[in-house]
Amino acid sequence: MISRILLRYGYCKLGGASKPIRTANHKDFFAINKKLSAKTKDSTDPHFIFLEGLPGSGKFDIVNRLSKYGYTTISLPFIEEYKETKSVEKANDVLRKKFMDEITSIKSQKNPIKENVIFATRSPLSIKLESDNVLSIKNSDLLEEKRKLKEVCENLSVVWCQTDPIIIQQRIQGRALLSNEENKELRKDLNESKDSETVIIKKNDYYQKLLEDKIFDDFIYSTSVKQAVASIFNLFNIVPDLFKKFIKK
Repeated sequence: MISRILLRYGYCKLGGASKPIRTANHKDFFAINKKLSAKTKDSTDPHFIFLEGLPGSGKFDIVNRLSKYGYTTISLPFIEEYKETKSVEKANDVLRKKFMDEITSIKSQKNPIKENVIFATRSPLSIKLESDNVLSIKNSDLLEEKRKLKEVCENLSVVWCQTDPIIIQQRIQGRALLSNEENKELRKDLNESKDSETVIIKKNDYYQKLLEDKIFDDFIYSTSVKQAVASIFNLFNIVPDLFKKFIKK
C-alpha cells in the first residue's frame, strides 16, 4: 500500500534492496526491510538510523528534509568543528563526544518521538570511513566502532547512501562555490575536491563490500534527495503524514 501511494504521488523507491540496482528487479525497488522496520514498530526504545556515505552523497540534505517533516534528527557538520579546532583529529574527537551526548539527551527526553525514530547524518563510523586511508580500514575496526555505538543506543541501523560518482563531484564543487568565504578556505584546506571519479568509484565499491559484510544494514540510492527520502520511508515501513489519509483502516 505504501509503495503504491508513494508511486502515485511521484515518489520512486530506488533503494532498500539488499543488492545493487543493476541486478535488482522491479519488486526489489519497493521492498520493505522487515528486520529493520521491526526496530521501529516493535521496540519501545527509540530507533536511531545513521546515514553513511561518501562526502557529497546527500546525507545532510536528506536529514534536513526529514527534519522539516517533523522527525527528530541529529546533524553535526564536520566543517563546523574543523572551523573551531583547525585539526581533523581534534574535530573528530569533538564530534564523537557530541554524537554520544546527543543520543543520550534524546533517549532521556520525556516528550514522544515521532514514529519512535531518529535520523542522523553521519555517525562515529564516519571518523574512519571519511579518512584518507579508508580503503585500507579493516572490518574489525568498523565493527568495534559500531559496538561502542550500540553501548549508547542498542536499537540502531546504519544505512549507506549510494550516489552516482559524477553527482558526488558536482555536489562537492557546488558546496565549495556556495560556501561563505571562511568555509571556502576551510574546504580548500581540507582538499575536499581531491578525489577523481575513478577514486570515488573505488570507494563506492568498498562501501558495497561493507554492505555485503553487514557493516551497513541496508542502502538507499541518494542521487535524488526526494527519492532518497521516499526510499527511507519505504525501507523502514514508515507512512508519512501526507499519505496516511489515503490508507484505509
